[in-house]
Amino acid sequence: MPSRPAGGSRAEPAYNRLQDTSTTYGMEDFSLPPRAFADHLVKRFFEKIYILYPIFHRPAFEAAYQNLWRGENEPNIPPPTDLQIGIGSKTESEPTSIVFLCALNLIFALGCQFADLASEQAESVANSFFLRAKHFIGLDFLDINTLGVVQSLLITALYLQSSPYPSRCWHSVGNACRVAFGLGLHKSDVLATLTPLESEIRKRTWHGCVIMDMTLSMTYGRPSMTSHLARVPVPDGLELSGHQNDTSGPTLMAFYIEAIKLYDILDNILADVYNAWRGRLRQDNLPSPTLSIRSLQIVLEVERELLMFKSNVPCFLKWTTGAHSAPSLPEPNMAIAQQRNVLHARYMHLQILLYRPIFIQIYSKRESLSGPELQNDSSSQSIEMQSNLYSSIFCQCAEACVTAAIDLTHLVRETYQTDCSDAWWYNGFYASTAAMVLLMALSTPSMMDQILLGKAREAWKEATSVLEFLSTFCRSANNTVQFLQAAYVRAVPTGQHQTNAEADASHIPQPNEQYDNLVNELTQFPVFDWEEFAENMAPGLDDLGFLTGFNFHDSFA
Repeated sequence: MPSRPAGGSRAEPAYNRLQDTSTTYGMEDFSLPPRAFADHLVKRFFEKIYILYPIFHRPAFEAAYQNLWRGENEPNIPPPTDLQIGIGSKTESEPTSIVFLCALNLIFALGCQFADLASEQAESVANSFFLRAKHFIGLDFLDINTLGVVQSLLITALYLQSSPYPSRCWHSVGNACRVAFGLGLHKSDVLATLTPLESEIRKRTWHGCVIMDMTLSMTYGRPSMTSHLARVPVPDGLELSGHQNDTSGPTLMAFYIEAIKLYDILDNILADVYNAWRGRLRQDNLPSPTLSIRSLQIVLEVERELLMFKSNVPCFLKWTTGAHSAPSLPEPNMAIAQQRNVLHARYMHLQILLYRPIFIQIYSKRESLSGPELQNDSSSQSIEMQSNLYSSIFCQCAEACVTAAIDLTHLVRETYQTDCSDAWWYNGFYASTAAMVLLMALSTPSMMDQILLGKAREAWKEATSVLEFLSTFCRSANNTVQFLQAAYVRAVPTGQHQTNAEADASHIPQPNEQYDNLVNELTQFPVFDWEEFAENMAPGLDDLGFLTGFNFHDSFA
């Protein structure tokens, strides 16, 4: 405790000197773009981003947005709600609210990504809005400690996904989750004490935290902040307009509910298949690091979950042939079409993640299975791989991984320049992830039949063409495509660069022949020298763009 000065007056408490940390904002921090341009950006945000991440209440936001532009002599607009729903609520929608202005500038920045602007201009204008929003974010912003802060941080992370600063995105989501914990969004017992709208928005916001947290954990192979917590109920299905869902027809909120279910499966894949968080599982439940019956059992269990999810998707979101021609779906409905494609892409990406560990483990045998004496020594192979049945299933998992990569590439290639596509940064991420699988497949052609190999070659061309298009305005895409092309030249056997239409596609391999061919082939092509590639990188190629450590296995090093 500070001692009393000799003069008798009390010393100023130390905390008083620490309280004044607020930033001084000038009038320029609260300036707005021209009304027509602002309306266009907000419209594009709701059309492309909000229908996938409805983490705040749109009607409340729009009322607060209209109040910003109201003239002195214009009729009063109904005030925002007094309910605690974050962005748009009365306490977080004033013209001088740094939470609302932060969220609004980020919405402008995201809208620029899809606005009618040249790519160079869009990047510059979006960055100016982001810098204005960034000026509001600091310790004072976190001290506000409201639902609107969580929502604003999530919107910040959505924007940063399109930037070359992945660490900033990671930290934004982490801060959002921390504030959400402080508000108790992860607790279900408080929901019964709230109004239906407050309960709905809290659940939407919390699941937005979970989805973003799982996305980044999957992307970078890092521990999640939310996976160990009890599940919060999914939103009740209040439509984006604020009215209760009409379950007889398509609803935009249905996508968000399905996405939440899909990310629950992603959580299982990361925990049980990739064993991302050992502390969460009992030691006797840990999957073996090598091919085993237990690892196969886990894959089959998760595969069943994916198939059940696919079969239970609402008819207007089904991507199977003819499913979206149901009479209940008004066409053209671009929002539903976009949601359907996004859900389809996420589903196929999870398939890749599910089968990829087995594919990589087979692929990595090129080191441990070198030399004819080892290839003929059954003791060097696991019991499971000596079994015709299990070796066949393992190879089928590898083919399923390649098939999912092919299908995902086709979907991205068909939609990435349409209004029914996901955001361009997700298209780049999906194309890169699929291309890595295709690269491994093309470097080991005996792993699959010639028909599938031909499809993989075509998909490789499609994936690189998507990345080449994105590289015209995205450095991450440029870095990724340079790496993939260099790796292709080094890893793919020369004879496989051209399609052999006369290959013996009619040959039916014996149960263990496919695995034996793979073992022979894996010992014949050179291992890619990653260090040599890094030393000869083009100027500015200091990372692999959309590819992260999670795309690689230790055996690649």
